[in-house]
Amino acid sequence: MNPTYHQEIFPQQLKRELQVWMGKAFERRTVVIKDQSTGGWVLLGCVLRPLPDGAAPENARLDYGTSVLAADWIAAADIREFLGDVANKLCDITGKVVTSTFRGQCERHHVRVRNYWMESPGIVYGWSATEQPNPPTQPLLQLMAPFYPDVHEAAKDWLQLREYSGQSDGRRGSIMLLLPETRAFIESHSWSEDDEHLRLVVAGSVAQTDTISVKGAYWVGKDITQLHERVTDGVATLPIPREAVRLDLHLLGPDGTVYEFEQERVDFPLQSRFLGSRHKVSEDRITQALKAGEGLHTEFKPFVAIPQKNGSLNSSQQAKLDEVLESVVALSNAAGGTVFLGVTNDVRVSGFKADFAKWKGERATKELVESYARELRSHIRDQLYLPVDIDVTVSQLDDEFLVLIEVPASLPRYVSLKKDPRLLRRHGASNRSVPPEEWTPRERDIFGNPR
Repeated sequence: MNPTYHQEIFPQQLKRELQVWMGKAFERRTVVIKDQSTGGWVLLGCVLRPLPDGAAPENARLDYGTSVLAADWIAAADIREFLGDVANKLCDITGKVVTSTFRGQCERHHVRVRNYWMESPGIVYGWSATEQPNPPTQPLLQLMAPFYPDVHEAAKDWLQLREYSGQSDGRRGSIMLLLPETRAFIESHSWSEDDEHLRLVVAGSVAQTDTISVKGAYWVGKDITQLHERVTDGVATLPIPREAVRLDLHLLGPDGTVYEFEQERVDFPLQSRFLGSRHKVSEDRITQALKAGEGLHTEFKPFVAIPQKNGSLNSSQQAKLDEVLESVVALSNAAGGTVFLGVTNDVRVSGFKADFAKWKGERATKELVESYARELRSHIRDQLYLPVDIDVTVSQLDDEFLVLIEVPASLPRYVSLKKDPRLLRRHGASNRSVPPEEWTPRERDIFGNPR
């Protein structure tokens, strides 16, 4: 759902939503730095999240001279006072008075599973500084403290957000309050053997006491069919035909409260928590993609090697890997799509077995290919300037392994490679470098004016 904006630091909606957490402790993890421009101590990031029941609060303070990392806890009832202290520049939770200037407003995000902040669905509030911090560049090195090559790596590790992209992260300088959904949420799901019925298991503090319903719709082609099922004994079963290409679901309370929601399309697997988990969907997608060929949303590549520890790629291997990285960027800067590894440009399934054995020196098993997929995802993300929530999965077709790189659209943001700052965009079945004379005003702001 789109964020909503409140023209006050502590809106009434937040006051109501915090009532659920009264009597609970919140973990507070903070990074402050000495700003290189102003010389004052400013906030690089602060995250507040509820402590799990039975968890002991951490109290830690790591002082690196020009950066301080702190962890402590705060009662839910004291969050409003904390926000007021920050706004009035009276906050010294790290032993340094934070002089950041914050806007007199906040934004609220109702997020689903696999969001940028946490693993759970729920609510996220954010308070942004008026100016981005300008942190020191030296490594964080102390004899009795963890080492970090720079403060961005420290913040990524310390703040424990699900996604954090360092110096390019737009949440730098922000306070983030994470409120995971605990009242009612979809704990698990499964499909019937015929892939025609979706079984949802609902858990949470009110799941067994309130009248909870699942309401939404699915689409076959352009035709919509309504869904409305009551949750009984924590379970709801929805009839959804295999031909469904889109699904919208909402977990509703008796007063219309939306506890959790999901919006997905089968052609965007990263947004297909349910549709993408059917038994036959992966094989069917590959077969359909092979029939359709390469296009705006589809790229075929053979197996590519990735760097191993204490090793490097030869020029041919690196060139093939670079082609995959460019495809990921180009797809993301267009409408998203999928890179199929193990398929040649002439739409022949080459698979992984032979090339994987040459590269790894071991026979390709499902476990080893899944490990490769995880390493590939990490490598791709490390090469991108701005985070893209790609998913890398292993599938099989005709006794051969294929790896699918699912790429979401990044717009309105733009993605580029760290080593190649060109603006790449998908154009038909090709990756195209967009020349500066074709840049939009927004693209000029992001990529700079050519000299």
